[in-house]
Amino acid sequence: MLSPKANNIINEIEADLNDSFTKFKYSDFFISCANDLVPVLYEKHNLLIENWYQVYNAKTFDVASEVINHFINMGFDGDKGEASDEFIFVYIYKKEKHTIP
Repeated sequence: MLSPKANNIINEIEADLNDSFTKFKYSDFFISCANDLVPVLYEKHNLLIENWYQVYNAKTFDVASEVINHFINMGFDGDKGEASDEFIFVYIYKKEKHTIP
């Protein structure tokens, strides 16, 4: 069973996806967590400023892991990153030809 905080973030993500896209597949998105988002998003994943992405503060790594596991099970591409109490920011982005992965 998911924690209330994880459920809240899952609901936020679903709302953001539905507000931003009329039609989408979960496999078109990547999810993970980090503590320092700029190098992760723009260097590791090669996002451009115009790419669609969202960030959510899970407050703990455990909650971040719950959210990530939920969406990976739903079909998102992704990983939990390193197990670190500092990795509290869940991020998602729409994969593009230039993004990694």
